[in-house]
Amino acid sequence: MAEQVSMTVLVIDDDAHIRSSIGKFLIARGHTVIEAADGEKGVE
Repeated sequence: MAEQVSMTVLVIDDDAHIRSSIGKFLIARGHTVIEAADGEKGVE
């Protein structure tokens, strides 16, 4: 069986509901999530 790898994922989307849904999905699978509302905030 493959070893699970935990990653830090940057989720960028202007729709808060989409960001939240994707974030929850990834967190449930053991990843760390950073959310940003747009690309400019994502690179800060």
